[in-house]
Amino acid sequence: MACSKRFSLCSLVFGIVLAISLVSCGGGGGSDNPGAMVIGASYQGGKIVHIFEDGETGYVTGEVHGLIVSTNDLGNIEWATNGFYGDDVSGLSTAVGAGPANTAAIVAQNGTGTTYAAGLADSYTGGGYTDWYLPSNGEAAYLIDNCTAIGGLTNGDYWTSNGSYELAHIFNPVTGAETNNYKYYTNRVRAFRNF
Repeated sequence: MACSKRFSLCSLVFGIVLAISLVSCGGGGGSDNPGAMVIGASYQGGKIVHIFEDGETGYVTGEVHGLIVSTNDLGNIEWATNGFYGDDVSGLSTAVGAGPANTAAIVAQNGTGTTYAAGLADSYTGGGYTDWYLPSNGEAAYLIDNCTAIGGLTNGDYWTSNGSYELAHIFNPVTGAETNNYKYYTNRVRAFRNF
């Protein structure tokens, strides 16, 4: 009996020491306080929607990096400007990490401005940061997976930076539904950025 109580006390003390160490140690890289970095935490102008793990693009050993999503919808607008409804933007990728390049390609074709989804995300400066972008399908999947932790999302459709000749990809983070919609339709925009 005494052994089991002692084991429990030792386990409790070890657990407390470990928790304190994790909070105070720091992981370097993109983190001010890695112990507080969890999905849904406010950080660098938005909320953490994903923390990169070993084997994922963006992972750096000994550092904490991931994806941040804007805290609010930026608007309810078209995917592309009307003049580019039927044009295919070449080289778009659905992979995690492709959002910045996709957004740059869409902006290069459509021009600067905030009248369409990628332009709006690219122009966003939440938290004083200027590296926001429209997420790829792979990045948007993290918002579906972590919808509850992020909170404040509408049960409606949001654009990604993936599209084809007439259609672009949309997703509903609340229901998890994914499909395509005509580029001239209006849907919601949430910007992403890397940290």
